[in-house]
Amino acid sequence: MSESNSRDLKSGLFCFALSAASMVVVVMGVSTFFDALAVESWPTAEATIVRSRLESSSVNRRYGALIAYKFEVNGKTFHSSSVRTRGVSSKHRSDVAAVVERFPADSVCPVYYNADDPEVSYLEAGVDTVNYILIGAPMVFAILMVAAGIGLVSSGGNPTTVDEQVEDD
Repeated sequence: MSESNSRDLKSGLFCFALSAASMVVVVMGVSTFFDALAVESWPTAEATIVRSRLESSSVNRRYGALIAYKFEVNGKTFHSSSVRTRGVSSKHRSDVAAVVERFPADSVCPVYYNADDPEVSYLEAGVDTVNYILIGAPMVFAILMVAAGIGLVSSGGNPTTVDEQVEDD
């Protein structure tokens, strides 16, 4: 096997590995998507927002929302800080600030809770554009990597140019 063939085979296999890793991300995105859909059918209770603030990390330059709340189910009080199934963090301060503004401290809002395990709860239910992006973007990347891998492996290091095709005819 020539050095060129070996390099193309390794590059093709690397593309297939990237595609497989992307598909793992797709599966995680699909799981989050269906979790978000399921939350819509959960019962609700009245939650009181105990704390609501925007936090930042200088290490990874991300912003997060710390929104703590409490609610009661069947006379038992539960505490949580889960806002939505996909979490609340972003590199864009304005995205997280909007969530903090929707849930100010001392306000009351509905909370969706799992009837079988009220410890699991969210302030927001359903899917949004980001849920679709979390599935679509890695899926497109995976498809592109498979195509690139097939192209590299099948070329065998000997891509045919248009001039060579004309000479063969």
